[in-house]
Amino acid sequence: MMNTELLISIVNKRYDINLKVNFKLIDFKTRKGLNQLIKSIGLENITGVYIIKEDKNIVYIGSSGKYIKVNGLLKKPKSGNGIGGRLIRSSTPYSFLIDKNKLGYRKDSRDNRKVSKNYTEFITLNKLSIDIIKSGNLSSSFIEHVLLQTYLDENDTIPLINQQL
Repeated sequence: MMNTELLISIVNKRYDINLKVNFKLIDFKTRKGLNQLIKSIGLENITGVYIIKEDKNIVYIGSSGKYIKVNGLLKKPKSGNGIGGRLIRSSTPYSFLIDKNKLGYRKDSRDNRKVSKNYTEFITLNKLSIDIIKSGNLSSSFIEHVLLQTYLDENDTIPLINQQL
């Protein structure tokens, strides 16, 4: 198990970059409360990496705002495709559930509704916090992979909910 501060410290030293947590989402008791917090900060369009923690231990590292090529032209991430949208819209590999004040993971259904019957494992929301790292001039995909690789190097595994590196 590892916390965000230690992980970022190792990454910054190892890769000579300067990552930092720009926002901390804490004290959300419901999915609706998380959504309101995201909107109050304006995270809907911010690209970067988010780290979901149970207590202080990292359980998931994800990113939002990938650049894509369309007809040979590089397109910036589209509006509304920021971290806030990714956190709330996700149904795999985790979901902030609509019918319970829990984060569901280990999806056990082809159904993409964000309800508890589609998941086999849960973490109550009052144990969760989310650290947000804005990507700045680095791609969010790069930051996500560097964080995951460093987590793997230090722990011989990846976070609980992540399924691949």
